Amino acid sequence: MLLYLLRVLKIFLMFMFIDGAWLMGMGQRFYRHHLGYLFADSFQYSWAILFYLLYAAAVTYFIFMPSKLQSFSMTTIFLQGFFFGLVVYSAYDLTNQATIKNWPLIVTIVDMLWGATLTGIVVSLASKFIK
Repeated sequence: MLLYLLRVLKIFLMFMFIDGAWLMGMGQRFYRHHLGYLFADSFQYSWAILFYLLYAAAVTYFIFMPSKLQSFSMTTIFLQGFFFGLVVYSAYDLTNQATIKNWPLIVTIVDMLWGATLTGIVVSLASKFIK
């Protein structure tokens, strides 16, 4: 159990670092441009931290924990993470696309592709550097 929690923490930190860089750079300008009318007055860090902890736990449990992961090629590992990220991020983006008036299609596409790519990268890094 301790090993699992340490893996979750390390994967959580990877997500926070990489996605934080995305959101502070291009992502911030992109999302504010398309969704500025929905932005809160201040960012609620606690909700973001909760998401990343839950997501890191899910990635660790569903993708990283299987012992067979070490025998896969980096391409296969990346694609497993990519697909997992695509599914999870699509739950948010496609629901918004279906329910929020004037939700920009470009946000759905970019966010789903970013979430999939981010997850593929983190899973690939984790498979090499986290034991």
